[in-house]
Amino acid sequence: GSPTYCITGDENTCFMTSCYDNNGKNSCKPGTIIVYKVNEAEEVRFHVVHDDGTTMILQSQKNTLNDIQWYTSDDNSQGPTTALDALESATADWTNVNDQSYTIGGSSTTLGYSGCTASSCIHSTYNLSRGSVKARMITMQETTKFGCQYNTNISCPVWMYNYLSNSNDKNSYYWTISANASFLDRAWNVYYNGSVTNHHTTGTYGVRAVVEISK
Repeated sequence: GSPTYCITGDENTCFMTSCYDNNGKNSCKPGTIIVYKVNEAEEVRFHVVHDDGTTMILQSQKNTLNDIQWYTSDDNSQGPTTALDALESATADWTNVNDQSYTIGGSSTTLGYSGCTASSCIHSTYNLSRGSVKARMITMQETTKFGCQYNTNISCPVWMYNYLSNSNDKNSYYWTISANASFLDRAWNVYYNGSVTNHHTTGTYGVRAVVEISK
């Protein structure tokens, strides 16, 4: 690989970064590995999703949970409350990450539209507000920003789909927070082949924590 090749953090071409000492926007590039002590007992390896200056949004390098439904019935109009409940419970003791409050869908939203087609996110299939939580799931808008495309192999950057099983089983995917606006029984997920695809909301797949930290 190149001299800066560093995908997992364990390659001998990896090097320590001090980007988090810089409060300028985008000083830590997307995909940068941040090993972060989420509480006094647990370290988690994350990748930078975006650097907002004094805070950064990170996604866990591996699935935080597996075998999780997006919702308990084939209905995406309620939002991914089943997956979010499980994720929020699993990360409730991550005392060193910032509390997040967000809304998705509707006229007042911090995360944007909640429903996406294969090519755009201009619809809302559900409205949801979550407050004082430690983690959320990635949005389709965020995956699209990095080039992810529907059923297009390796369109996503490798850090987004690394550590997914290549056996086409339930550990081959993790959920996004976004519903499929074309099929009201489906939601979007990231697939091991580096694309985004969609499945029934009752399917059991992985969830990766998206957190906010202060620099």
